[in-house]
Amino acid sequence: MIIISKHATVLTESPDDDSEIREGLAKVQHEIWAHWMKYLLSRMTWDEDVGYIVSPVDVMRWKRQMRTAYGDLADYEKDSDRSQADKVLALLYGQAG
Repeated sequence: MIIISKHATVLTESPDDDSEIREGLAKVQHEIWAHWMKYLLSRMTWDEDVGYIVSPVDVMRWKRQMRTAYGDLADYEKDSDRSQADKVLALLYGQAG
């Protein structure tokens, strides 16, 4: 595993499977996934006959965002990714709870 620190120093030691960093990153990744799922489910409606229904407008927006390189996203779209990246940075810089 290679980690680039705040000062661009490359650390090449591979942590053990149960290392604090690995577990912390896994926790943050789970929180990011859970945040997305909560948002996704909030955008759906429930129909007893067919199950969850997703708005075609949402699907079209998400498909466009999936096909768009990060650098080409609008700033308001990048803000969502930046917010998630901040969670990883907080862990790496020792500010995560």
